[in-house]
Amino acid sequence: MTYDEWCQAKKDRHKEQKREWYYANRELCLKRTREWQKANPERFRQLTKGWAKKNPDKVAKTAKLGAWKRSGIEMTHKEYDELLLKQGGVCAICGTHPTPKRKLAVDHHHITGKVRGLLCTRCNIGLGYFRFSKVLKLAYDYMEKFDEEVREDVAERRSPQPVKLAPAG
Repeated sequence: MTYDEWCQAKKDRHKEQKREWYYANRELCLKRTREWQKANPERFRQLTKGWAKKNPDKVAKTAKLGAWKRSGIEMTHKEYDELLLKQGGVCAICGTHPTPKRKLAVDHHHITGKVRGLLCTRCNIGLGYFRFSKVLKLAYDYMEKFDEEVREDVAERRSPQPVKLAPAG
C-alpha cells in the first residue's frame, strides 16, 4: 500500500466513523445545529445562499416537494417519475412533452389530495378554471356543437360546385 493510498483509506475510515457517530447522536447534532443557526443568523444565511448556488437541482427538488406538501399532495420525486413513465412521458390530456424548463404539473383533487395525473401548464390551468366536472362537460358539449357547425360549413364549401362554361364563340 502506498502512502497516498494509506492516507485515503484513513480519511475514508474517519469519514465513516463520523457518519456512524452522527446517526447514533442525531438528536444532539440537530439541537446543536439549530442553536448555532439562531446564534449566527447572518452567517447561516450566507452559507445557505452559497450552498443553493452550488446545488440548484437540489434546491429545485426541495422546493417542489415543499410546494406539493403545501398543496396537500403526498408524492415523492420517485412517484412522480413513475407516473410520468406510466403516462408515456407526456401530458395526460393533450400529449404535450415536458421541457427542461416546464415540467408537468401534478393534477390532484383539491379536497382529497388524490393525484389524478401529470398535466402540461395549459391543461392544468384550463381544468382549474372549470373547477367541477359538470361545468367542464357543459363546455365540452358547447365546443362540440360549434365544431359540428363548422364541419358542416366546411363540407358545404368543399362540395363540388357546378362548373359554368363560357359560351363558345
